[in-house]
Amino acid sequence: MQLGFLIEDYSPERVAKAAELGYDCLSVKSDPNNNTGKMLSTKRGREEMLEVFAKHGVSISAIGAYALYLCEDKNRSQAAVNWLKKVIKYTSEMGIKVIPIITGRNPNLSIDESIPEFKKIFTPLAAMAADHGVRLAMENWMGGWSLDRGINCPVTPETWRKLFEAVPNKALGLEFDPSHLYWQGIDHIRALEEFKDRVYHVHLKDTEMLPEVQYQRGCTGGPFRFRIPGFGEIDWPQFFSKLFETGFKGACVIEHEDPVFSGKNFDEGLRLGINYLAPMFPEN
Repeated sequence: MQLGFLIEDYSPERVAKAAELGYDCLSVKSDPNNNTGKMLSTKRGREEMLEVFAKHGVSISAIGAYALYLCEDKNRSQAAVNWLKKVIKYTSEMGIKVIPIITGRNPNLSIDESIPEFKKIFTPLAAMAADHGVRLAMENWMGGWSLDRGINCPVTPETWRKLFEAVPNKALGLEFDPSHLYWQGIDHIRALEEFKDRVYHVHLKDTEMLPEVQYQRGCTGGPFRFRIPGFGEIDWPQFFSKLFETGFKGACVIEHEDPVFSGKNFDEGLRLGINYLAPMFPEN
C-alpha cells in the first residue's frame, strides 16, 4: 500500500517535493490543456514523465480525468468522453492502473433521472478500460448540497448501488473519500466494508465539523471544513484497520484542501500529513 498526495498538474518540481517529503506516489490531475495533458499527448512526453518519477523514486498512483461526462452541454460532455478515451490508452501504455473521475450530472435532473445517460456513457467507457487493463474510480464527491440538484452522481452508498447495477463492469469502481461521507453523517467504515471490492483508490482528507455553522444553516449549509488527516475528527487508525482488513493494496493519497495550511504553508500541511499517517502504513 502506498502513501501519496494529489497534485493539480504535473511538474518535475512537485515530483521532487514528494520525494523530499518521503511520499511513495503522486496522483496527477489531467485535462487536455494542462501540463499533464500536454505531456501525456506525446510518446516522448509520457516517457519523460516516467523518467522524472523514476529518478526521484516516486510512482504515479493514478492519472485523474475529473470532468462533467454528464451535463447539460452535450459538446462539453463529448469532449470529456473523448479525453477519457485518450487517458485510458495513455495510462495503459504507461503501466498506470487507475483513472479517478467524477461522473458529472445535469443539476436539473435527479440521480435516478440521470442513470439512463450514465449507463449510455459509461458502459462503453468501462468496457474500454477493462480491455486496456485499467480501472475507472469514481470519487464520492457530493458535487453540491442537495442529492437532487448536484453535479455528481456517486455520492452515497445508495447511489453507488444504483450506478453499479446500471454498469456492473468491474472496471468501474470508487475513489473512496471518507470526508464526504463523514460530514453527511454516513458511516464511512460500514461503507468501506460494503463496497470493499469496488474501492480502487483512496483519498485521505479529514473533516472538522463547525457546530455554529450547522446550528445557523443546517446540514446543507456547509457546516464543516476539510483538514489534513490528523487535524479533523475522522478516526484514522479505525479507518486503516478496516482498510487493511478488506485487503486493499492500492494507493492512499492526501487531497489537500486544508485552509489552515494554504498558500505558503501548503507544503507544511503535506509534511504534517505524512508525519501523522506514515506510522499507520506497513513497510513496503
